[in-house]
Amino acid sequence: MFIKPLHLRTNLHSLSLALTRTKKFLTSYLTHTHSYHINFHLFACYSTYSKLSSKGFHALPSSSSSKPPVAISSSSEEEEEGSMAQYGKGDYWNERYTREPEPFDWYQRYDGLSVLLKSLVQPSDSILMVGCGNSRLSEDMYSDGYKNITNMDISHVVIFSMQEKCKDFPGMSWKVMDVTAMNEFPGGSFDAVVDKGTLDALLCGEGSSANSERMCLEVSRVLKSGGRFVCVTYGEPSTRLHFLDKSRFSWSLEVYTLEKPKLGTSTPHPPSKPVLLEPTAYHDATDEVHYIYVATKQ
Repeated sequence: MFIKPLHLRTNLHSLSLALTRTKKFLTSYLTHTHSYHINFHLFACYSTYSKLSSKGFHALPSSSSSKPPVAISSSSEEEEEGSMAQYGKGDYWNERYTREPEPFDWYQRYDGLSVLLKSLVQPSDSILMVGCGNSRLSEDMYSDGYKNITNMDISHVVIFSMQEKCKDFPGMSWKVMDVTAMNEFPGGSFDAVVDKGTLDALLCGEGSSANSERMCLEVSRVLKSGGRFVCVTYGEPSTRLHFLDKSRFSWSLEVYTLEKPKLGTSTPHPPSKPVLLEPTAYHDATDEVHYIYVATKQ
């Protein structure tokens, strides 16, 4: 297909301006982590902009300029996919938490999850928070009566930071550990395991299918009989049940939806009411909610 140079130039210029505005918007949101919630869709947009910028795609001159358009370098697709493959690696998160040490909550904060968590997890339960990052979730749960929380993350940077921050929280512990190999924990160690974004991160990285299976096998192993695995994700059932609903995990699954919090709000929103999805509604996907998969160990 032949495209006139002027039209191509105009389209590239428009795209460049849109990307520049997108970067400003996302950078603002990434900076003010205390006042919003972000999901992997937004993070993917930011990553896409970063990739294009790194390849020499910057703001193009206006159509009235005599300067030629900026060329886009021809790096391979494998190079583009490389950064996404880092999501499952400790070095990536060590660098990120060094660069962005402010508290950050993926998807939902405790005030949004509290109604569902209180119906599933008792204050006396032993709780494992996988891929805890620097989320406030454990601190907020602790303040609400959950005093036996073990936090683990693959990043030693964030674990050491959170360990120092929460040193006055008796009963709360912090461990550097890979969620796909939690060898330090004996089988049946926990009443509940909570994940907010860790499975999604593994599914973005290289070896996603194998790593997600290893994670679920480990979560199942460390859960007590009757224990709950609460997995908060942006992925609708058609994209997550394939990884979560396997007989080898020895658990039964329920799927809930939870309304997404409003972006840009600095005050806590009222606790959301989770909605239990019937299997017949699993294909009715919507971008207005987060999905919470609750697995009960047999």
